[in-house]
Amino acid sequence: MSVADDFVERFETVVELLSDNPNLYSFVDKRKKTQKCVVTKHNVLYFRKIKDIVEIITVFDTRQDPKKL
Repeated sequence: MSVADDFVERFETVVELLSDNPNLYSFVDKRKKTQKCVVTKHNVLYFRKIKDIVEIITVFDTRQDPKKL
């Protein structure tokens, strides 16, 4: 399995879990209702739940400078 295939599989799993229960994941900023979940050791997905919609804000590569976030 290629790295890309592995990422896509993990991403799809995370999105499925998010759609079922976004409260599984920790809050980064409760005021902005921003949460995060780890997709892979190098990729973190940031999202927020607004009513019945889960909005993906970004997928961030943890090897980048955190100031870019």
